Amino acid sequence: MRIKELYVDGFNILHDLVLSESDFRTNLTVFYGPNEAGKSTLMAFIRALFFGFNLKDEPAAEPLRGGRSGGHMVLEDEEGLTYRIERRQTGTKKGRVRLVLPDGTKRDESYLRNNILRGVTPLVFRNVFAFDVDELRRLEELRNEEVSAHVWGATTGLEAGKFSNALRKLNREMDDLFKPRGSKSRINKLLKEINALEEDIRRLRRQPGEYDFLQEQVRRLQKQREDLIAQKRKIEKRRGWLQGLLEARRIWIDLQDVRSQLEEIPEVAEFPEFGIERLDSLNERQRELNDEYRKKADELKVLTEKLNKLVIDEKILNHRLEIEQLEEERRLFVGRRDSLAKLAAETKRAAAAYEEEKARLGPGWTDEKVAAVDLSVAVAQQVQDFKSRLAGQDSVVSTSYNEWQNAQMTLEDKDREWKEAKRALETHVVPEAPTGVPLAERVNILNDITNAYHRLELVKIERNSGQQRLNDLQRQRRSMETPVSGMPKLFTGAVVILLVLSTMAAFLADPLFGGIFLVVDAAAAGLALRYRRQVKDRQVRQEEERRALDIKIREMENQLEDLASEEKDLCRRIKQGAAALVGRDELPQDELDGIRRALEDEKQAHQVRANLEQAVHKAEQALEGARTRVTEAEKRWRRAREEYEQLHREWEQWLERQGLPVTLDPTGALHFLDAVQKARDRYREWQRAREAEKEVREQVQGYLSRVNKVLANLGRPVAAVETAADRVISLRDDLRRGEEASQEYARLEEEIVKEKAALKRQEDKIRQVEEEKMRLMRAGGAEDEETFRHRAINYARRETLIKQRAELERQLQFIAGTPGDRERMKRELAQSSYPENEGELTRLNEEMAEIDDKYSAIGEQIGSLKNELERMEAGDDLAAKMLEKEMKLSLLKQVAEEWQVRQLCRTLLDLAREKHERERQPVVIQRASTYIRPLTSGTYRQVIAPVGQTDLLEVEDGSGRRVSVSDLSRGAASQLYLAVRLALAREYASMVSLPIILDDVLVDFDPVRLQGALGLLGKLAAEHQILMFTCHKHILEALRDTEVEFGLVELG
Repeated sequence: MRIKELYVDGFNILHDLVLSESDFRTNLTVFYGPNEAGKSTLMAFIRALFFGFNLKDEPAAEPLRGGRSGGHMVLEDEEGLTYRIERRQTGTKKGRVRLVLPDGTKRDESYLRNNILRGVTPLVFRNVFAFDVDELRRLEELRNEEVSAHVWGATTGLEAGKFSNALRKLNREMDDLFKPRGSKSRINKLLKEINALEEDIRRLRRQPGEYDFLQEQVRRLQKQREDLIAQKRKIEKRRGWLQGLLEARRIWIDLQDVRSQLEEIPEVAEFPEFGIERLDSLNERQRELNDEYRKKADELKVLTEKLNKLVIDEKILNHRLEIEQLEEERRLFVGRRDSLAKLAAETKRAAAAYEEEKARLGPGWTDEKVAAVDLSVAVAQQVQDFKSRLAGQDSVVSTSYNEWQNAQMTLEDKDREWKEAKRALETHVVPEAPTGVPLAERVNILNDITNAYHRLELVKIERNSGQQRLNDLQRQRRSMETPVSGMPKLFTGAVVILLVLSTMAAFLADPLFGGIFLVVDAAAAGLALRYRRQVKDRQVRQEEERRALDIKIREMENQLEDLASEEKDLCRRIKQGAAALVGRDELPQDELDGIRRALEDEKQAHQVRANLEQAVHKAEQALEGARTRVTEAEKRWRRAREEYEQLHREWEQWLERQGLPVTLDPTGALHFLDAVQKARDRYREWQRAREAEKEVREQVQGYLSRVNKVLANLGRPVAAVETAADRVISLRDDLRRGEEASQEYARLEEEIVKEKAALKRQEDKIRQVEEEKMRLMRAGGAEDEETFRHRAINYARRETLIKQRAELERQLQFIAGTPGDRERMKRELAQSSYPENEGELTRLNEEMAEIDDKYSAIGEQIGSLKNELERMEAGDDLAAKMLEKEMKLSLLKQVAEEWQVRQLCRTLLDLAREKHERERQPVVIQRASTYIRPLTSGTYRQVIAPVGQTDLLEVEDGSGRRVSVSDLSRGAASQLYLAVRLALAREYASMVSLPIILDDVLVDFDPVRLQGALGLLGKLAAEHQILMFTCHKHILEALRDTEVEFGLVELG
């Protein structure tokens, strides 16, 4: 939709304002005028026509300067259809609206709302289609649900806030799992508990034990269990074979039955495929052909009888061409006969008209004098050339004078703009850099320091964790320095005392008592030797554990050294970066954000200075160009005025040569030549009327002669002029009846020939079907149909049984497995019975149950012995502690994996969010990105709606840095909001295309960005009507400097 006409009868300060179609001839129309001229009021009036008077935040509708409250507007759609919207102030608050459709039908408010506005509300219209500079800057209205659905729409694929909630939940879960230097997180608690358990384990690993005998018993029981497994596998194999026999017996019985049936049916070596069906089909075809043959014979008889009854008049057919030609010319003859009187009157009228035109030329004009006037195209072209040249030169004089005056005014404006740009450049201050390092390099250094701080924090966490692990390993290593204790000295002394007592008893006292002491002493000595061997074995195991711990300690020390080196390197990088960035050795991490903002401000200041320098340079060039244009415009005006005077003298000389009055202007000369041309035309009309009358009389007589000639040849009376047409109609009707009879005769003869040929073909088809039947029966080995059908039944039965036999063989093969097993199974099936196989299977099942019971009992014995060994080896407390430690380590690994998964998820979410925000922006935001580049002279290249934040917009510059709305300057923020609103208007255009009305929204734009904005509006105007209101002359002059086509309406 575009506005075509607009009339304001009375609205606030506007009265009797008429804007016609010529004012809206271009899609971009500028309304220029001073303050209080009514520009904003005109925009409010357009809103009121659409939505009603007395809207919120709108000027009062009551006329302040006369007229009735209201007016009308004419809209034109894409197909050129017009809609008239008229609204008047009545008793209702919104006023009464009358909508006139293209067909003249009148509609009310609801039709306007639903079919023209299509659901666009006042809020949407104010934010998208018609807004001033204050409304442009209101971000909160873009967050309204009606508008934000298009900006932060579902096209991003994420619900509002869902992503940010997920990220907060993920960070909270990571802190619950692990927090450096914390004590309440799960991983920190588990590390503390594991350290306490390791200390208890080292204390309990000093208790001795014996288990060789128990180990031998365990090995013997394990050998018995392996023998039971081998016996069980053998029984399972035989049991599986018997189950296969039971399953295959029914199949084997069916196979024997099929073989018996095959032997009873006579063998039919081959038989035609679908033989019975083909025979039945041929019989049916033969019946159909015989019926059709009888039908065609009856039709041939009827055609012959019709042919014999026909009678043809050959005489009138011989004059067919003459009669047809006369019939074709009959209507023309009647017309000519009836027009003779009219032609005579026309000849008389043309003669009188010629005399009248000749008299208008003046006295003394004869036929010869009229014919002698030169009315060639060349003469008329010379007059037109003089007319065009004179008018064009006059326009050149006026235009050149206006250009001279405009150039002088432009020179004054360009001089003022140059002074303003130079003053702005002189007053602009760029912050002084703390070091001599270039800005771009300092930005990279800041990013490197930020990354180094993040890595340094991780290195410290890894060092603390590694140091704790090293301390645990070293404590465990020191606990193994205590040697394994040998035999107690008290026990050794007791053995020696027993040996001395037994010897003394043997030689000095009772020999029996001495023998008892010797036996006890021998037993004690054996026990001492065995305990010594166990102590030696424990010493060997302890040495192996010490060597393994030494290796782990060295590896951990190397890792800590690497981490210390990396930490030192990171500190060095931070120190070097701080010197280059801020000129000092130390740079706390909490100062990084402030430094980043300072760098952004410095970059923005440099950009502003570059823009100002460019604006000064352009202003200087524009000023110099304006001076040149003033000089050239004055020269063009003086030269154009001299050329016009010379051309007027040439025109007077040409009139004298043509013999025309020198007082005539080119238009008068053309009128005089036209009058002469009309007189000549009337003379030619008179002559043509005379010739036409004569020609028609000759044609009427010629037609009558031809009619009478045909009538004479047919022996019929001749006709007069008045009856000739009726006699031709009679001849035409007689000719048609003769032709119809002749055509019918020829048609019947042709049909008879075709029917005879069809009968012959029918006989051939019947014979072919009979021959095909004989071939089919011979192929089936039969001489008649009965034998053929009997052999077909036998053949089909044998084929079915052969297929059954093959299927049964395949089933046996599947059950047996291999061809050899299949033959073996057939032999066993033939040599045994079902009860025998079933009885053997039952016996094997019972044996299998006994083996399972023995296997379970042995397993229980082995488990009991192993439990005893474990208890004897380390004691119950040590095993419980070791088990608890393993459980804690397993839980620690599980929790650490959970933390790593969440860390990975957070990294992936950050990457996905960045990729999503670059590639999956809503359509409105994507289109706004294409608008923000020209609006900011390429400073910002993309508009971004961050994921999960439904009320925030950001822009991205050429380096990829993002800037939020709150950090933008007033002008840049206005450019962002304008880009978004223009994109919204293009988005709404798919539903309803309303004019875009901009009320001084470019006031915050510098000269460079103003040019970009005007160029963008010019491109948008190619597809969308734009009305731009402004009171700033520099905006109007900037628009004139572009190549954008626009219309200008001056208000006030």
